[in-house]
Amino acid sequence: MKEYDKDLRIADLAEEIGCDYTKLQAPIKRLKTRGIGVELNPAEVDSLIKYFSKNKLISEQIYHFILEQYKQSQELISLTEISKEKLLNNKEFHQFLDKIDKNERYDFLVPNIFPKTKNDTVKRTKVDDLVSLYLKKKISENASVSAFVPTFDPTTKKTSKELIKVNLLEGVRTATWKQGQICGFYKRGRGEVLPIVVLYNGKINVVDAVKHDPKTRNGYNLKPRKKGGKQPVVCAFRVNDLIDYDSLRRQRTKEKYNSDHHLFYFINMLMQTLDENKIGCEFRCHGKYKDPYISVITDAVKINLSEFVVNGNETKKEKENKVKTFGNPTLDSIIEIAKSVSDTFSVTLRKNVEQNTLIIQSRAIKSEVAWFPKDAKEILNALDEVEASTKVPKDILLGRMVMDYYKLVIQPLYSEDTDSVTKMFEAHFEEDFKKSALTEEEEK
Repeated sequence: MKEYDKDLRIADLAEEIGCDYTKLQAPIKRLKTRGIGVELNPAEVDSLIKYFSKNKLISEQIYHFILEQYKQSQELISLTEISKEKLLNNKEFHQFLDKIDKNERYDFLVPNIFPKTKNDTVKRTKVDDLVSLYLKKKISENASVSAFVPTFDPTTKKTSKELIKVNLLEGVRTATWKQGQICGFYKRGRGEVLPIVVLYNGKINVVDAVKHDPKTRNGYNLKPRKKGGKQPVVCAFRVNDLIDYDSLRRQRTKEKYNSDHHLFYFINMLMQTLDENKIGCEFRCHGKYKDPYISVITDAVKINLSEFVVNGNETKKEKENKVKTFGNPTLDSIIEIAKSVSDTFSVTLRKNVEQNTLIIQSRAIKSEVAWFPKDAKEILNALDEVEASTKVPKDILLGRMVMDYYKLVIQPLYSEDTDSVTKMFEAHFEEDFKKSALTEEEEK
């Protein structure tokens, strides 16, 4: 701590900071109104506030405290500045920070007397984390599957008046030519819609303009899936696995996650396969605001790997585009990713080495699902809510419930008496319906 050989005044502090002394009056008042500097002498703080003047004497302790607060304030940024820089709705962004858990809020904010409001004290080193958390919340609430968004002139890189249609999980390029995936749509107000893009470098941002990736490709024209038709294949992509939010985790598990963009490449292969083969599909965003998912529900999918690996007949540019969009995939590598994102309860994977193909299909069997008694209304309401939150169709949830009930209740009770699943169910429901009949007789 610097030592001084004279009595210190407010004017000395202002000179060292480089401002007019009057600019210190409001920050000094905030020592009290914001409860900052509790270790300072409260009587002296009150005196500074009450008798504030250019020549007011100030102790070295408070002098140094205010000086350090000023230096710290230079490393802070306001929510308004972040909103402008990151293309966010300023009002919504402020409301988001006000609503999150208090302890979590102070992961991003630093108590400081110089900014005008408490929300103007965001650590610059935490800006990306805060924006990521906010945008993940917007993704979890996203209801749009596609949107018309601005594009840019490839020569000038400036945003044009033209709009292009993009779809959830579609691969795009930004004006700085960074690659990424559309993970949601952000409404800034006045009808303006911008894409939320997770970039290959692990950042997540609202982007002012994009182009389809590769640029030679037109937009997707995906076929909507008919409900209640073919067996559903559910793939759930975890947004946190696309975002590089934990560099240590990435170092520990290089191959498992996306250190070499395998998950992005797989999504690009899946999306192109759905589009080119007109396979019925639907998209749903769900999950908690810290951990959102984007699910794709499709009919059976056959990925022909030969379409995505480079071959000798292609030009150098075509080969470069393929590698940048799809990587250097092998059957084994895409099978591992398919396993990690699909519902193992109802999905099976079949590879054909000779044809270099992978088929992802459902092994679920459609059955007439059930009439429920009146007292099951609460259960049915809960299933509706779970379907809405997980985006897993209710018929799949019911199928899993029946399987779980068999494994946890029926099989343990009756497997010692018979190996026949049919006889186990018969024994269980015979007892159950006898009880029901007795209840009816008693009511009569």
